Amino acid sequence: MKCHDADSEKGDRNLEPFLAQPGKAEHHELLKEILDQLNLGEMPPRKKNVAQPSVAERREMVAALADYLAAVESSKVPIATVMRRLTHYEYNYTLRDLLGVDTIAADATRLFPADATSHGFPNFGPVQALSDVQLQHYMKAARTYIDRALVLGKKQLEVRRWTFNPKDLIHEKKNVGTVRYRVISADGKHLDIGHGKPAENGPTYPKKFASQGVPVDGVYRIRVKAAAVGRKHPYA
Repeated sequence: MKCHDADSEKGDRNLEPFLAQPGKAEHHELLKEILDQLNLGEMPPRKKNVAQPSVAERREMVAALADYLAAVESSKVPIATVMRRLTHYEYNYTLRDLLGVDTIAADATRLFPADATSHGFPNFGPVQALSDVQLQHYMKAARTYIDRALVLGKKQLEVRRWTFNPKDLIHEKKNVGTVRYRVISADGKHLDIGHGKPAENGPTYPKKFASQGVPVDGVYRIRVKAAAVGRKHPYA
């Protein structure tokens, strides 16, 4: 050869290994490049003293290469692609977008088994499993969100609002030791909800719901008017 051999690798292409072992798998990409160049008419280059194949010869070469590469592709063993399922995060957000429900405040997927991961990614199909238990979780979460989104044959619940002042909340004068919490000021306008470690602070909740809880299970919007004060304050 006058080009594309070990001595003159024009275009960084050496065809000698291909000519020695034309059936080798690693040479198939090179054959595709040769086919492209023949189709484009770029090779052989249109230079002086470079013989050009006739149109019929070029078509014959293109057809032979195309048939060979097609046979190679059809003989390959297909790689199995594992269809992956949605992770529980993806599932949660998908139902939120489809149904328009709040899936953050009341997450129906919070009890899902943890998704298996591969290199830190939980959405890799081969490591994902879908057991009967997981499928039941997916179905139950879907039903929960659908029930929230649809009102069929039921009376639409009315919107109710409650406003609570410090005196309406459960409070105590002090915790064990010297850490004070849930202390109402003398004028009843402020409630100190806690100082110190979380374990030393108890819950503060409306007296109205102390025995029975809220009237209806659901998603509630809670607004709190709060202020920060120093350790030394008039209602300590």
